[in-house]
Amino acid sequence: MRHGEAESIKPGLKDFDRKLTSAGLEHLENMFNAIKKSIPQFDHLLSSPLIRAVQTSERVKIYSQSKSEIIIEEKLRPGEELKEIIPILNSLGGKNIFICGHEPDISNFCSSLISSNFAALLFKPGTIAKISFEGKVREASGILQFLFNPVLFK
Repeated sequence: MRHGEAESIKPGLKDFDRKLTSAGLEHLENMFNAIKKSIPQFDHLLSSPLIRAVQTSERVKIYSQSKSEIIIEEKLRPGEELKEIIPILNSLGGKNIFICGHEPDISNFCSSLISSNFAALLFKPGTIAKISFEGKVREASGILQFLFNPVLFK
C-alpha cells in the first residue's frame, strides 16, 4: 500500500514528518469501510518509518482488526529496492503480510512481484493492492488479486 494523502512539502517541514491530511484520512476511511470484507486480518504489518506511512498502517491495523503490532521497517524508506524487502517478507512467515511504503517504490515493487516485464501500475496516495503467492515471495511469481484507489470511494 502507498500511504494516504499527506501534507505538502513546505519550508521547515521535513519530509519524514509529513502527516496525513484530513482529506487523506477521510479517503482512507471511506475506502476501508467499502472494502473491509476484502481486507484480511494481517499476520504482520510493516511500515516505512515516515510518519504518513505509520499513520496509514495504524488505520489498516484498525480496519483489518489485526492483533499484530506494526513493525517499523527501515528498508521501506523511499529509495529502497525490492531485493532488500523480499527476504524480510519470507523470514516473517504468515499468510497475510501488509506493507506500507512510498512512490515510486511501491508501484515498482508490485510490478516486479507480478511480472517479469514492467507492469504499469499507478499508486495514487492511499492505493492498496493484494498480491498472492504460492509458497515464498519471489519476483514475477505473484498474482494481483486487487488494486483499489481511495478516489473510487469518495
